[in-house]
Amino acid sequence: MATTQCRSNTQRGQRLVGGWGGAVYRHGGTVRRESGPWTPAVHELLKHLESVGFDGAPRVLGTDEDGFEVLSFIEGQTCGGVAGWPCWGRSESNLVRTARLMRRFHDAVESFRPTPGMEWRSGCRDLLPGEIIGHNDVSLANVVADSAGRVHSLIDWDQAGPTTRRQDLAYAAWQVVGLHAPAHAAHRGWTSRPDIARRLSEFLDAYGLTDRDGFVDEICERIARSVREMISASQRTGAPVADFVALLEADIEFIRSNRAALERAIAAPEWSYAT
Repeated sequence: MATTQCRSNTQRGQRLVGGWGGAVYRHGGTVRRESGPWTPAVHELLKHLESVGFDGAPRVLGTDEDGFEVLSFIEGQTCGGVAGWPCWGRSESNLVRTARLMRRFHDAVESFRPTPGMEWRSGCRDLLPGEIIGHNDVSLANVVADSAGRVHSLIDWDQAGPTTRRQDLAYAAWQVVGLHAPAHAAHRGWTSRPDIARRLSEFLDAYGLTDRDGFVDEICERIARSVREMISASQRTGAPVADFVALLEADIEFIRSNRAALERAIAAPEWSYAT
């Protein structure tokens, strides 16, 4: 892997918000972030995306002398560090753009076959039949928009790993559609309750998902998996997660209480949902 020279740690650059996996800095036209055992696998993925012409992800530039990965910096707006998501993040036009961006990514990664034995953040295993390497963390915190607020790219690929299109899409639907219980929705910046059933239908239409049987339950299971992973990480690190786990568990109950309306909306626009 190429080595890119950089300044000392104290002069690495501007510390960027976010980056749950470690410190992230901007230095000129590059992003430098702490690497881990999964970094070689993620770089292999990003290089594949570049080779097939997918333009919605950063480019791999190498590592610096301290072992930080070096990626291209994608110009634009992000939601990181904002109290609640900004209006552009919640717009219906970006709901559609994000779904279409995910479809382009999934189509681009379909031909990717990682080197056997690569270690991802979730562990070391090869692809099973029907799986792809997904982003696994598509949320409004991990999209970039242009100066007009139009989403065009995905960032923070360190959670990438084996999954299915539907599981990757289910996580994104939860986050981007706004399938949150009232307290969590307010935390995300929603000042009025979003039209969740119509937004979910619009999101799946924009992606082009035709088989939607059981998809609402898949969203709940994907959130439950996030809860399990969060609790497991907390047990290893001691990080407090109880409040955030409570938000996520409330989301699951909220979605389940509105399952019938959401399932109807996937196929038809007429709906109403529980409070």
